[in-house]
Amino acid sequence: MATNSQTPLTSFPRFPALPTELRIKIWNESFIPRVVELHSQNFPDLTGNFHQWESNSSNPAALSVCFESRMLARAHFTVLLPVFTPGSKSGELTLRDLYLNPASDLLAVLGRMDFERLIDLFKVIQLRDPEVRGLRRFCLSLRSWTHSFHFEAQTRMIWQMAAFSQLEELVVLMYDEQRPPDNFRDGECALEAVPGMDAFSRLFAANWRQLFGSAELRLMNLKFIPGPVSSAAT
Repeated sequence: MATNSQTPLTSFPRFPALPTELRIKIWNESFIPRVVELHSQNFPDLTGNFHQWESNSSNPAALSVCFESRMLARAHFTVLLPVFTPGSKSGELTLRDLYLNPASDLLAVLGRMDFERLIDLFKVIQLRDPEVRGLRRFCLSLRSWTHSFHFEAQTRMIWQMAAFSQLEELVVLMYDEQRPPDNFRDGECALEAVPGMDAFSRLFAANWRQLFGSAELRLMNLKFIPGPVSSAAT
């Protein structure tokens, strides 16, 4: 008996023959909002160097497909943030640029973090943003929240600072580790609902809106999706 099942399309060799306008539209549609992680080791490495920011998140694939896709990707992901990432040798870190779209990408900072460093991070992104507006979506661990936000007055003061006032969305992460999992290399992140925490999450968000009246707030988990480099490194 014949079936209508079809094999999923994994390649499209005639893509370069499409009209330029259509190719550009397809490439731009592929630039979806991402969740990008940042972390810090918070201590010097074996050589005495202090790496302020590290990330195991991958850059958009369009940056390495062809000249056309790279030019379009660079026009979309306009902020280049210098970060360190694991190298091919154990314990080795290499410096690279992490490409961000400050308007759509959600930047997730892991672990406990001093807010002075976060403010510096916001300023760097704002200075590198061609629109000079800065980051709109931000992710902070609950560990940082409880460590730094001791009193309502302090929270209000920090939130009203210019670096944070531009945020349109704030996500508080239940992920409590200072770094991503060891098997997470050159991968992607995604937000997940916190099981059994719906009522607390709604209460948390309602209290936030009552106190500050700005920015959407969510309580979420963080999912790590290892890239192809991860399996090669293990």
